[in-house]
Amino acid sequence: MKKFSLLTVFAVPLALALTLAGCSGNGNDITETPRPVRWQYVVDAHETQARSFVGRTRSGSEARVSPKVAGMIQEILVDVGDDVQVGDLIARIDPEPLQLQRDAAATQLTGAQAQASAARATYNRVRNLYQQELASRQDYDSARATAESAEAAVNGAQRQLELADLQLSYARVTSPFSGRVSARVANAGENIAVGHPIVMIVSQDRWEVTLSVPDSVVASLSTGNPAEVIVSAYPGEVLTGAVSGVGGGAAAGAGTFPVTVRLHQAPEWMRAGMVSRVQFPQAIQWEGAAVRVPSSAVAQDRDGHFLYVIEPTDEQDENGVDLARLKRSPIAIGRLLQDQVEILEGVESGQRVVTLGLNHLSEDMLVRILPEMEGGTR
Repeated sequence: MKKFSLLTVFAVPLALALTLAGCSGNGNDITETPRPVRWQYVVDAHETQARSFVGRTRSGSEARVSPKVAGMIQEILVDVGDDVQVGDLIARIDPEPLQLQRDAAATQLTGAQAQASAARATYNRVRNLYQQELASRQDYDSARATAESAEAAVNGAQRQLELADLQLSYARVTSPFSGRVSARVANAGENIAVGHPIVMIVSQDRWEVTLSVPDSVVASLSTGNPAEVIVSAYPGEVLTGAVSGVGGGAAAGAGTFPVTVRLHQAPEWMRAGMVSRVQFPQAIQWEGAAVRVPSSAVAQDRDGHFLYVIEPTDEQDENGVDLARLKRSPIAIGRLLQDQVEILEGVESGQRVVTLGLNHLSEDMLVRILPEMEGGTR
């Protein structure tokens, strides 16, 4: 029994030694797997930042063209996409009922004028008799009052005729300004009420983009701030504009603030409702800071704050992607502004720092550098 135990004691270390010797002999086959990392450049603190948001285009002037009189739509002379000038005829309302009202007002005026003429003649006759003391004062006052009332009736009938003429002119529905028909709401043959739209017209010389921004951004925006707009349908064109309005309160239930950007000049292809990306270049003041980095790049341990700086190597992986080593670089931080951090010392502008997954990284770790368009940009 003792002999078995003794053999076992010597056999186990011997086997372990042989195993280790075999492993050390094949050590060149063990390779370090590089970890892919996302990164951004360290940039100068005075450089301009840009924040972008999604919005939609709209015309700065939009009109719901509607009739001023009720009636049946006799004809609509425009369709969606048509360009119109101020005063162009858009539609006609059936004028027959309005014409009848106008004729009735003219007839009423004629009758009032006849009554006024007779009343004046009566007044003149009674006045002469009164001057000759052949008529009483009461007869004189009565004749004068009747003549004056008849004149007032003529004036009233004249106003009614003018109103009827105006109502008849409203049978012609015209464009209030030059623009383009964006929608057609009614059709010929329909009875339409006053104020109900027939077509929608948008101005082509003044365009805006409406969007919503969070409270962290709205505080830095004011009227006149420059903006760049890229319409999704035409990504190759960059349009310029300026902030024309900033909402004074957050939208209900959204926590964002409405902002309006007016374009300096809009192309012919512009239409209302186009999805657009609006970018606000912002010159942020970083007092006392030399450089800045994204806040997601800053890590902290018991020794303080630090960054993982990417140190290039001459190595590449099997796909030809550049490999690098990580260097732990202690830093002194300043203020936090939006999603950026002031770096007072520890790194320089132009260096690359890791921005994601810091908890899984370590000093001198081998990493695979993602392409710049995916990892970060200057």
